[in-house]
Amino acid sequence: MNDYIRKAERDLAAATANIGAAEPQLYPSITLSGSISPSFIKQAGSAAGGLTTWSFRPTLNLPIFDGGRLRANAEITRSGAKVQSLVWKQTVLTALEEVGRALSSVHRDAQTVQALRAQVTTTQETLALSIGSYKDGHSSLLDVLDAQPSVATSQASLAQAVQQMAKDYVALNMAIRLQLRWGRDPANFLMKTEPHAVAAMDKRWIISGSPPFSRVS
Repeated sequence: MNDYIRKAERDLAAATANIGAAEPQLYPSITLSGSISPSFIKQAGSAAGGLTTWSFRPTLNLPIFDGGRLRANAEITRSGAKVQSLVWKQTVLTALEEVGRALSSVHRDAQTVQALRAQVTTTQETLALSIGSYKDGHSSLLDVLDAQPSVATSQASLAQAVQQMAKDYVALNMAIRLQLRWGRDPANFLMKTEPHAVAAMDKRWIISGSPPFSRVS
């Protein structure tokens, strides 16, 4: 989007420059021109020649007959500048809206990831309690088996949420044209911050370091 903003700025600057070129033509102008041709022809009885030729010619330009055409041309250039100003403002507003939407998406994703991370912790603690209770003889193996799917489901949900947050983060960086700070391997970033989520993701992605969100549709 920055490319569109820069183009709009250049178009606005060019339209404004056209006003500066068109409006002076509405007013009278004076052109001064002249020449001096010194002559050093030596005359009899004199030491050297003197100044013999010079000319001075002022020119006054009055836009009497072309006034209507020049005024129309100036009005056209002013209208063009106004249009380019509106185009520039709309381009900037559109860019700001895109960044705002991307920021909202990333913020919403972060809240979702935080909630799912807490859910993963809860299910893991529940599973650990079930295993401990089974070892102590206070519950059956069925209770342990019932707790395991909850852990897997919560980890898968967290993985999807992290994946969506990463995709929206890429979209945000594309909107503001900033370089990603993940380094060359985004998987390293997620493996450090979300190990449980990465464990539930496709292992081919972890090995290759090419996440499925590398291309934003």
